[in-house]
Amino acid sequence: MPVPTSWGARASWSWRPCPKARCASASNSVGRTLCIPGAALVGDAAHTVHPVGGQGMNLAFQDAELLADLLGHAQGRADLLDEATRLYSDGRRRQVKRVLHLTHVMGLIGSLESLPLIRAREMFLRLFNRTRLLKKLFVQRIIDVG
Repeated sequence: MPVPTSWGARASWSWRPCPKARCASASNSVGRTLCIPGAALVGDAAHTVHPVGGQGMNLAFQDAELLADLLGHAQGRADLLDEATRLYSDGRRRQVKRVLHLTHVMGLIGSLESLPLIRAREMFLRLFNRTRLLKKLFVQRIIDVG
C-alpha cells in the first residue's frame, strides 16, 4: 500500500508484503538521502526498522551523535554545514542498511510457520542463550560497537 503524500520524504515508499514470510519488506526503509540543503532527517524520520530488533532508539541516538559531531566541526560556517549533513547522510545510510538487513532477517526467522524450522529456531535460540560469546558478538554486530 502506498504511503500518503502527507508523510513527506517517504511519499514514494511502500510496504510490500513478503508472500511466504508474512513480513514487511525492508528494502525501502531508508531514503536515498537523509538530507537536503539546510536540513537533515534523524531517527524514524530518516529510517524505519523492523520492531523485532528493537533498534529504532539506538539508531536515532547514533544519528544524533554523528550529526552533532559533524555540525560541531563545521563551526557554523554555511559552506561547511551542507557538507556536514551530506557526510552524515552517506555514513548513516550505510550503517542503517546493515541494521535493517539484520533485523529483517530476524523478523523472517521469527515468522517461520513450518514445524521443523520452528524446532530448529528454538534449538538455536536455546544454544544462543547459553553462550555468552555468541550473545556478545551479536549485540556488538547489531549496534555496531566493539
